[in-house]
Formats: sequence, structure tokens, C-alpha cells
Amino acid sequence: MKKLSILLLGVLLIGLTSCKKTYTVQSDPYTMDLTKLPSTFQQNVLFETYTATWCGYCPREPYELDPIVEAFPGRVFIAAMHQSDEMSNTQSESLASTFNVSGIPDAHCNRNGLNYFTTGSGAYLNTPTHMGVAIVSSVSGNTAKITVCAGFTQDYTQPLALTVYVTEDGLSYPQHNYYNTSSQYPELQGAGDIIDPYTHYHVFRRCATTAITGDAIPASSTMNGKIYSKSYSVDITGFNAKKMHVIAMINKQGGINAMNDGLFNVQSCNLGSSIGWK
Repeated sequence: MKKLSILLLGVLLIGLTSCKKTYTVQSDPYTMDLTKLPSTFQQNVLFETYTATWCGYCPREPYELDPIVEAFPGRVFIAAMHQSDEMSNTQSESLASTFNVSGIPDAHCNRNGLNYFTTGSGAYLNTPTHMGVAIVSSVSGNTAKITVCAGFTQDYTQPLALTVYVTEDGLSYPQHNYYNTSSQYPELQGAGDIIDPYTHYHVFRRCATTAITGDAIPASSTMNGKIYSKSYSVDITGFNAKKMHVIAMINKQGGINAMNDGLFNVQSCNLGSSIGWK
């Protein structure tokens, strides 16, 4: 799948790396002081997918999701949670358990079913929201520094949390393919029962937050005009920082009620770059 990013022209930081301090994120085509909130925010969407190299049905997911990503550039993001394969980890498997994933491939749109996008998110994406996310990130050696800001332009009383993922593109591992003799997905027909080489994108690498379901945002910070920020340090040893992304979301606190806990807004940028309020 295509990389989901906005090219940053530069980042100027004044003082400490916190959205409560004054600094400007400059990018094309906008420049924003993160201490100043817009009146409303752009609504974005996250697909959390569950996949594996041993799953012959899983290579169909890119061909189902790519058209959505291409139709809404910079507004639809993906985190692929690998299960029991070369790219899986304890967190990716814990997320599958937390959200009661019983079989793969599986995909949750804003922590609802896959068809939530077609039944709800078409109009959903066109509706401004009153909470938004901004990200400032940098890389030094094997450590990524990420500061995430959550901004609010109306009062929210439900318990909210901040969740931060890092993902990686361009990983090559053989992929089982059950569509080799099927015309259902022409791109996979004749590609072989095992596709090798096969490039994997949006691979979930780490959850930066203390809890995989997110760190609680204090209730006093989810009121109109408030900006909450939190900084994280992530070990990226063995990963290719140039092919990594940060995904940060505001979601319901707890997030353990199957697929219906809700994700309220999400933003993403290349690791090592930044993105302001949108």
C-alpha cells in the first residue's frame, strides 16, 4: 500500500518539546502554532487490520483497502497487526485478544466493523469534529522521541485516552496466497501459492503508550480550548526509521469492549517529522 504521509518542509521548536510550549510546525501547505486551536478539526479514520504471512486469505486486504486510502489521501491510515509470524510481537497479539479477533484477515474501522466505513464513514469524514491530534517526532540513533497533542474545541465528559503506534513499511517476507487459481483478485491470480518476494506495509511495530488501549487523558484536559500533550521515547532498534510512521489517536478510555469502543480522531506522519492541527 502507498505510504500515508505529508512532506514536512521543516520544524522549528522553541523551548521544550511539549505542545503546551510555543513552537511552530511548518509544513506544506500550512504553518500552525500548536498552542492555537482551529475552530474545528478534520475527521480522519484508522483501519486496524489483523494479518499474517501464513494466512492465505490475508493478501486480499491491500486490494480492499488501497482504493479507500487513495480516495481519501492523508485522511485514512492503517496499522497492520501481525499474528504469530515474522512481524508479530506481544503487543500486536495482545491487541487481537483485547478486541476479540477470532480469525484473520480482519479489519476494524475506527474500532468498528470493516463495513463501518461504507455505512457510516462516508458522511463521517465530511463532518468536522471538535477534537484533533498533532504530532512532533524526531529520531536520534535507535530512539524515537514523539510528542502528541490532543486539542479540544468543546467539552467532552466521557473518559478519553491517547494511543500512539509506530508502524513500518517495506518489509519483505514470503506471503501465502489462496487466490493463486482464483479470479476474485486478479492481482493475486497466478502469483503463486506463496508469493516471494512480497512486500508488507503499515506493519505495527510498537505501541508507545503505557497501555495498548491508551493512556488516560485527564478529564480537566478534555474541555473546550484545552490542549493535552504527552511525550514518549520508543526503542526502534532493528527497524528502518526512514520507512516508519507515527499514528496517534484519541479513543475511549479502556478500549476493551470488543470492537465498539470507538476512536474519535487520528493523525499520522512520517517518523522524524511532524504534523500540526488540521
